[in-house]
Amino acid sequence: MKVGDYVVWADHEDDDLHFVRPAGIILETRSHWTGNHADWGENYTEFLILLQHNGELSWEFGSDLVVLYESR
Repeated sequence: MKVGDYVVWADHEDDDLHFVRPAGIILETRSHWTGNHADWGENYTEFLILLQHNGELSWEFGSDLVVLYESR
């Protein structure tokens, strides 16, 4: 995931194709993991999301998000 990607909330209950809940657009990323945790990947990276449903900003972990449309 990267800045500009449009993301939806991950569905942790099942893998069936069905309606996905839109989250919004990634505006910024930050990672607090260094040293031994640097290789944990984007699931532990936080993403600043401009939320579609209310226009507010929210920091969310990558494990809660799935990319629907990639930015170029």
